[in-house]
Formats: sequence, C-alpha cells, structure tokens
Amino acid sequence: MKDLKSNRAFSYIIIAVIYLLCYAVGVISFIYLPFSMPVNLFIADTFATIVCFIFSVIFKNSSVYDPYWSVAPLFIVITFAIFSKITLLSALLLGVLCIWGVRLTANWAYTFKNLYHQDWRYTMLNEKTGKLYPAINFLGIHYFPTIVVYFCVLPAVFAIKYSYSFNYVSLIFIIISLLAVILQGVSDCQMHSFRKIKRARLLKLGFGNTRVTQTT
Repeated sequence: MKDLKSNRAFSYIIIAVIYLLCYAVGVISFIYLPFSMPVNLFIADTFATIVCFIFSVIFKNSSVYDPYWSVAPLFIVITFAIFSKITLLSALLLGVLCIWGVRLTANWAYTFKNLYHQDWRYTMLNEKTGKLYPAINFLGIHYFPTIVVYFCVLPAVFAIKYSYSFNYVSLIFIIISLLAVILQGVSDCQMHSFRKIKRARLLKLGFGNTRVTQTT
C-alpha cells in the first residue's frame, strides 16, 4: 500500500474516484432533499464534504480536500447548466468559471506529488493542536472552506438556473473575473519558474526575470 500511495498516477486515480463519489453523493442528496434549491445545495455540499473528509482520514492526508476549492464549483455550475436554459450571461459565467476552475485544478495537479503529499500548514496544525486536530481538520480545513465556496458560487448558480438576462454591469464583472484568472495564471507560472531556481526565498520581479532577492 505504501508503494501505491507514493505512486503519482495511482494517487491521481484515487483522488478522481473520491471526487466522483463526492459528486454522486451530492447529486443524490440534492435530488431527494425536500427543501428549497439553496438549502438543498448547501446540505448536498455538506454531505459531499463529509465524504471527502472521511477519505482524508483514511489516507491520513488532509490535502485530499485541496482540489475541492476548484472542482466543486465546476461540478455544481456545469450540472445546473445542463438542466437550465442557457442565456448569454449564463454562457459567459460558465465559460469564465470553467477557465478559473481548470487553471486552479491544473495548478494543484502540477504541485501534487502523491497521497503522502500534504500541505505543510496542515501538518503544523496537527503538531500544534494534538487531540483537537480531528475537529480542526473537519471544521477548519474542510467544512469552513466548503461554506466559503458555497456562498461564492451561489450567485452563479442562481444566474444559470433561472436564466438571468445579460446587462452591462454583468459584462464589467465578467471582464474583471477573466482578468483575475489571467493574473492568477501568470502568477502561478512565475512562482513555479522561481521555485526551480532555488537560489533565494523571495520572488520580487516579473515573469522570465531570473533575478531574485535573498532574505534571511
């Protein structure tokens, strides 16, 4: 099992299976819950997070949750888009969200080594909190981010599900969102390029510039 957990390809497959299970639990929960759409979505999102948390405990790795930030919004908006009338606004929203989600997921995939790879901050929290870590793990590392993601994606869900019409204010926010994604993508590339240099601790200059600043 140790050899498999250290295998990058196997680790990717396991993560993919986990998120497909999360998606299945979320969809089934949403369909059969008797409440309003936002409440059903929130509870379904909670159930999916619990599934992810269980596997993070099984693999003793809280970073199993890391892709949730970008994968969950994609699953949610695409599912609603499939069963909704597509307007210009919903098409633009879906496009920007997909670009954002793919960028962030690709950045995670690039840095993900295997199932032993865990964010150093989670390891630090585990060491500092001891017996309280299981609660912190679920509430702080898993559930609170899920709540943040839920409220961030909810406006897009409403716009897509109820086929909101396009207006110029929408255009402004679409452009801002697209520029933000481009900025984040460039930042990712700069950071990965910088880390390959391994000559300093602080990146202060732009893309393609090999000059670095040494800090103590």
